[in-house]
Amino acid sequence: MGRLVWPLVLCLALVAGAVGAAEYTVLRRVETGAITVDGHLSDWPGVPGRFVLDGPAHVTYRSPGNAAAWSGPADHGAVVSLAWCDGGIYLAAEVTDDAIRQPYRGREVWKGDYVNLWIDTTPVADLEREELGQGQYHIGLHPGNFAGRAGGDGVIPPSIFFFQPQNLALVDGAVQARVSASGWTLEAFLPWAAVGMAAPAAGAYLALEVAVSDGDQDPPMQESILTLGTAAWTLKRWRLLPALLGDAGGHAETPETERPLADEVVFAEPGSRTLSVSVDAIPAGHLALLAVKARSQFERPAGYCMRSVRIEVNGTTLSSERLVNRPATMTIGQGNTMPVVGPDGTLTPPHEPAFGAADRDRAYGVPGQRVSDFVFNLEGLLRTGANAVVVHGTQRQWQGTYPTMVVGEVRLQTRPARAGEMVFRPAPTGPLPIRTPAVAFPRTVDGLDWQESDLALRVNGRTVRIESRFSAPGGTWHRTSTPALGHERRVDAHDGWVVVTDTFTNLTAGDLPVIHEHMLRLGDDTAHAWLAGLPVDPTNAHVTGGANPSVFVSTADGSGLGLVALDDIFRVHLAASVVRGDAALSDRSLLLAPGARVTAEWAVVPVRDGDFWTFVNTARRMMRMNFVLPYTFASAMTRAPVYDWSDERFRDYVRHKGADFIVQSNDVVRTAAGHPARCTDWLAGPHDVYRDMQTKIRRLYPDGSVRHAVYFHCYLDTTLANRTRFAADMGRDAAGEAIPYGRHTYMHLFIPTLENGWGREISRVIDVILEDIQADGIYWDEFAYGVPPFAFVYGRWDGVSADIDPKTFEMTRKKASTALLSRDFRVHHVKRIQARGAPLIINGAPQTRTLADLHIQAFTETANIMNCRSMLLHSPIALGDHLTERTHLESYRVMRQALSHGCLYAWYNTRIFPDYPMLPEHMFPFTPIELHAGWVVGVERIITAESGLFGWDDRSGFTGYVYDREGRPTTSHPVERVERLARSTPRCVCRRATPPPWCVRRPRRSSRCSVPSRGIAAGGCPVGSHGGRNDRRPTPEARLRRPGPPDTEARRPRHTDGGGGRTTDGHEWTRMGGRRGNDDAMTRGLR
Repeated sequence: MGRLVWPLVLCLALVAGAVGAAEYTVLRRVETGAITVDGHLSDWPGVPGRFVLDGPAHVTYRSPGNAAAWSGPADHGAVVSLAWCDGGIYLAAEVTDDAIRQPYRGREVWKGDYVNLWIDTTPVADLEREELGQGQYHIGLHPGNFAGRAGGDGVIPPSIFFFQPQNLALVDGAVQARVSASGWTLEAFLPWAAVGMAAPAAGAYLALEVAVSDGDQDPPMQESILTLGTAAWTLKRWRLLPALLGDAGGHAETPETERPLADEVVFAEPGSRTLSVSVDAIPAGHLALLAVKARSQFERPAGYCMRSVRIEVNGTTLSSERLVNRPATMTIGQGNTMPVVGPDGTLTPPHEPAFGAADRDRAYGVPGQRVSDFVFNLEGLLRTGANAVVVHGTQRQWQGTYPTMVVGEVRLQTRPARAGEMVFRPAPTGPLPIRTPAVAFPRTVDGLDWQESDLALRVNGRTVRIESRFSAPGGTWHRTSTPALGHERRVDAHDGWVVVTDTFTNLTAGDLPVIHEHMLRLGDDTAHAWLAGLPVDPTNAHVTGGANPSVFVSTADGSGLGLVALDDIFRVHLAASVVRGDAALSDRSLLLAPGARVTAEWAVVPVRDGDFWTFVNTARRMMRMNFVLPYTFASAMTRAPVYDWSDERFRDYVRHKGADFIVQSNDVVRTAAGHPARCTDWLAGPHDVYRDMQTKIRRLYPDGSVRHAVYFHCYLDTTLANRTRFAADMGRDAAGEAIPYGRHTYMHLFIPTLENGWGREISRVIDVILEDIQADGIYWDEFAYGVPPFAFVYGRWDGVSADIDPKTFEMTRKKASTALLSRDFRVHHVKRIQARGAPLIINGAPQTRTLADLHIQAFTETANIMNCRSMLLHSPIALGDHLTERTHLESYRVMRQALSHGCLYAWYNTRIFPDYPMLPEHMFPFTPIELHAGWVVGVERIITAESGLFGWDDRSGFTGYVYDREGRPTTSHPVERVERLARSTPRCVCRRATPPPWCVRRPRRSSRCSVPSRGIAAGGCPVGSHGGRNDRRPTPEARLRRPGPPDTEARRPRHTDGGGGRTTDGHEWTRMGGRRGNDDAMTRGLR
């Protein structure tokens, strides 16, 4: 790594000591073949690095509401060992388990007993991405069912499979498992090639985690997991543990360095001391950190000395957002909460006689923290060469005397960065990019030629071909009609896409299974690939389902081509893949009744610039998905404390979240067993809490600016008697068993139709919500159920679906798509709700074109923020992360992450109460025009976390909003209005290393404009502008440049008003800031 050069007055030697077990997981080196993978662990005792997981600290996940999820090490415990050799990684697990349960195969094994291994082979690459992606592997080590002892049908052998990347083939790996006296043992070998690595050398840096899962129920459902790390479990890259490949003795040298700057600096009164240091370049992927200890000298622990120390590095005060070892606030033992680092960057050290004394004091200590320790991220602050660290004593007098401040052990450290840590990009230089939506769409469909099963067109002069083929029972493929299957094709060319319509006819007297596949053959020419909006490995990736029914590939020469499934059946049956560079859409579940005709409709979208977002925006126009998203969603707790809040506090909750659609959940009504009631149990009430909330909202917001909505779910029920009453309507798996709702086994799945009894029963819930409670609107949870195990049910047939053997192409069993069976029911009630003018928001993509065309505002759940990409071809909104969001700062992090994927945000956690208005206050309504990574353009507003000139390319006025890195509205970075010929562009200029996010709103359309107006915002700041598109006079612009203080050319609007201001045409402006360099600027427009 880069060498640090220090002046003689400091220290001459770099420190690189042996790794401590608390910091790094070290794998001992063994000779290849030294360990035999047979399930016996007799060859492991001499291998150090055993991790004993037998205490509650390692139980990092327990199923919610299950008090018996983990009762102690006799219920679930493990000893895990790791080692490596030139060929790969060895893993051994000795598991204590009082009830061995594993009846599952494939991706369902997570419900039972098994072992997970996560490996990040590129831990210092792409650090801004927290989710698993390229370079990260999630491997399932399946112990099998121990010859039937753990349940299941027949003998299920041990196996290794990949959760991430999906369906990656394993070569030369091995796994074996055996029953032991206290549970079971597992032994596995994973070759380096399986995770894309050549044989590494000792000292190689990785990140990894091991989790041992337990499910004791019958049928099993995951109840707890034990992990090497002790932090609460979440599937994020930063949750993996730093690891090193050690030598044969289990030792490795740390990749960290540390240089002392000062042993002790004492301030008997306010003053400053400068520490000089010369630094070479920090290695890529590494962080520079400043660690200090601070205290107020006192004879005993006696509280804290606020605003008493401040530290600058090269003129920049180290603020709370750079603090990496502690939260920004602390709650001490006696209950007081105070800042660790104040808004002005001053520290809050303890009064104590020696460092660490306050930690041992019950009244003044903070569990899990060392209250005198402060570690700051210096990313973006250090310069190559000379640097100055200035320590200020800023204490105030108390009873006529200054407390003595002691700052000790000042150290400059470097270490590998971890995914998700704060990374500041350098300030942009040179001309800002112009980021405006396209207003003209030149023809990209060129050289189209097609036959019955072939289609060709030219992209940038290159001919690309899509080949289609159709299966026949017996295991054969055909490319034309056969005596059993008739095929007709129609091709409709548009300027930006081609729509292909394939009609299949069963010419036999029996049911006919058909697989149809459409493949774009680019092979090694494919450089990048996306499935369902997700970037994937172009050599082997697969996805199913119709939320985002697309595949897109780009080539090294800058061309791109996408395929999109359009009709209802193709979407719900969709299997999309990229294998060895060849991209395909296929339906592998189609069953034609005798004489039946089914039409599959799909599209080809050529992209000349090869850009994924050009494809997304073209596909959205093709599918007519740029409809208005009106509402800012937020839930309200229906029990204390919200129910007892004062009017003022309730208004603050609504205002700070910017909400105008307040939802009460289903947990208001409880079953006799205390579970949240559904359907028949819910209908029994009481419903007074809903009426009370509705009354309160209408009293506080008589203008109707805030709407009251009630939770609804059309598939789930808690009433035991209904399992008999509506037995024919239950969702059942392939074995005929009723499908429970995950670990919530008190709920089961029912499929509503307009004709069946369950459909009539669940319709009564909508009646009560709208007619009895008289709520303003409905929140419809899990609207389409397009994910396993709920996507398909058995024992019923929807007329088009079946399981088909992938080798023989014979039908193995009929099945029904939940989305197709319930489609007409959902269409009927959505239209009913819309006809009333009632607000409606749904959870999840509609899955079918029929429902998508009703233009319902929707979001998706985001335990993994990448899930929001499933919404890119419909309603691009991410629901807050229910696993990681516990504070408004964590919510703001998810907001920024959603924007990086081209999505907006909806609040999830009801217990998060921001102290100030945050970004969603201006996020909606939003009518999409274009989506991009880090910035989105709507008819009403632009939101951006990127620098540039943003706008709508017309003369609109604009209002800018800026939010700082904690999500607060700020006026420190005004939006500048820039005049350009025939265009209006707001300009925001920010040249610091940590710019804010910006938002600009557009004024309502002028009566003189018959065409939606556009504007331009510059530099990281969303800006709205207004005017006629053909007006060629000089027009104003807004510029946003991140990072940095306002440019000298930037100017405020003439009139200020609170946190924002007004332009001369009376339109408000504001911008917002963010935490992580250029990705943190967000801009939004006018309502």
